[in-house]
Order: sequence, then C-alpha cells, then structure tokens
Amino acid sequence: FFFFLDFKELLPPDCFERFVNYCIVSKQYPREFDIESLSVGGGDDIGVDGMAITVNGNIIQSEEEIDFLLSKNGYIDASFTLIQSKSSSKFKSDQVGTLIFGIKSFFDEKAAIPENEEIKNLRALKDKIYQNSINFDEPPELRIYFVTTGEWKEPEQITGRVERELAEIKSKKMFRKITFNFYDANRLKDTY
Repeated sequence: FFFFLDFKELLPPDCFERFVNYCIVSKQYPREFDIESLSVGGGDDIGVDGMAITVNGNIIQSEEEIDFLLSKNGYIDASFTLIQSKSSSKFKSDQVGTLIFGIKSFFDEKAAIPENEEIKNLRALKDKIYQNSINFDEPPELRIYFVTTGEWKEPEQITGRVERELAEIKSKKMFRKITFNFYDANRLKDTY
C-alpha cells in the first residue's frame, strides 16, 4: 500500500509521519486504506499526526458511513487510534503532554484549542459516534501511540505523567479501554 504512493513532494518529517501511520494502522486494519486520509499533521493538529476511527471494523471517513454501518449491523463498535510521530531521537515529556492535552480537547464537547479542517472533520465523526451511544455494546476503545526514532527506556517522568494525565480521561468513562504505546526505532522496525 504505502510504498506505491508518490511522496516526492513531501519533506522527510511528513514522509516519516505517513510511514508511522501506515505501520501502526496496517497492524490493526490489514486491508487497503488511504494513508493520506489518516494523516492530519500540520498546523492546528492538536498534537496528532495520524488518526484512524473505525466503526464495526471499518475505517470511516463520513457520517453517512456511520449511519450505513449502524443500519446494517444494528450496533456501533468503535475505536480511535491517535498517533504522534517525532523523527527526533528522544522521548520528551513536554511533547507527550502536548499530545495528551490535544486528545483531551478532541474528546471534550468543545475544542479548547484551534483545530485544522481534518481534525474538525474527525471531531464531527466522533460526535456522531457518541450521539449514537445508545447503540454501543461497549464504549469505544482509545489507542494512543507516541513514536520516535530513539530508544525507549521507560523514564518515570514520562510514564508517571502519562498515568496521571490519562486518569482524567479514564474518569469520564467514555472508553472501555485506553492504551498508551511508546514506539522507538526498534519497535517501529519490528512493526514494519
């Protein structure tokens, strides 16, 4: 999928973001998908470079798809995959904090920070999913990925911050499960 696309016009950090998005999403969704539609990085991206929303096993791009899958299946089983990619070799606590703040804003009723058009469209999909929460068997799953080209050594200042910041999200009971995954160069290579 990924390598047949022409990314000659993109800067190396943008190519890296798409590569990471492909590696992570293709493990969860082993069918063809449009990598560009998952790439949301740029200005006002809430600290997220890639996002995939699935409903009943399908990556969705429109509210009509949600309506179709709900009418076809009679239920909604949703998941949110949010990815932050850094081509730097370090895991930085402030970058992780920015990502979590952006995620909190995204799942709030009203955005706390500016959002680009891609994020606004994804917010509309998220809102549509939660407007149909009566049709959940279980609440959605939230998967967060923070990826760098460095080496992950589980520093307590980062793992502690993640634990503390996620507690607020967990307290809202919007998700059946929340996972925060750190990917370093070796884990990314293994995933690919």
